[in-house]
Amino acid sequence: SARVSSGPWLSLSSRLRKVLEKEWAVANPVVFALDASLRFTVALSAGLISSTTRGILALPSRPTPFGGSSHAKGIVVEKIGIEAKQPNSAIRKAVRVQLIKNGKRIAAFVPRDGCLNFIEENDEVLVSGFGRSGHAVGDIPGVRFKVVKVASVSLLALYKEKKEKPRV
Repeated sequence: SARVSSGPWLSLSSRLRKVLEKEWAVANPVVFALDASLRFTVALSAGLISSTTRGILALPSRPTPFGGSSHAKGIVVEKIGIEAKQPNSAIRKAVRVQLIKNGKRIAAFVPRDGCLNFIEENDEVLVSGFGRSGHAVGDIPGVRFKVVKVASVSLLALYKEKKEKPRV
């Protein structure tokens, strides 16, 4: 943990600055103290900031693997089926994707009926958030992302048969 001195503006330790810039994609991490006499300890455990500090810094609820971007490209590692939460009974189609920019592996939902057939292993896909700012959606446990494009072609266009997937 790093002790932060009081004052109108607080300076950050180099370790905390690196975590804020890398994991949370904060461009200029400076903490504003509400009171000159305010003192607090910034706890760093496993690269994450404590929930009390997160509120003070006004950071998102959890760091995104995209590194601050809204979308990210990745390579499909495998196709997976995820069982829906109770009371629903279904196997939701998803893919395991390894992001190009940082090598992290994430699970991404494949929307629409039959769209998994357009995706093959080692395809390049564009992945975006699922709409709840870092939370899973509906009955799909632990999946925070969805596939938008496959081989630079919109998944919706492929589904509506407006475009074909390019031959490699």
